[in-house]
Amino acid sequence: MQDITPEWILTKTGIHRRHVASESDSASSLAVSAALKAIEKAGIEVNQIGLIIAATFSPDYMFPPVLAKIQKELKAQMHKSSTSIPIVLASSRP
Repeated sequence: MQDITPEWILTKTGIHRRHVASESDSASSLAVSAALKAIEKAGIEVNQIGLIIAATFSPDYMFPPVLAKIQKELKAQMHKSSTSIPIVLASSRP
C-alpha cells in the first residue's frame, strides 16, 4: 500500500490545505457563509440570485434537502424563473 503524504495528496488532487469544521458548523452554515461573501464580493442583492446549487457528501439531515435551509437562511426570495438544484452525494466503501 502506498504511503499517503501531503505531497502525494497535492500531486494527485491539487489540494494545498484542508479546513476542519467546528462542531457548530454544518453544511448549510458553511454554504450560507460562503454565499454571503460571494454576494458581497459580486456587489449584488440576494434577490438577484437566479440559481442556487447545493452539493454535499454530508447534509445537515436527509430531508428536507440542505438547499431549502440555505435558501431560507439567505432569505432568498427567488423569482418564478429561478431554479434550485439540491445534490446529495453518496460514497460507498467495499
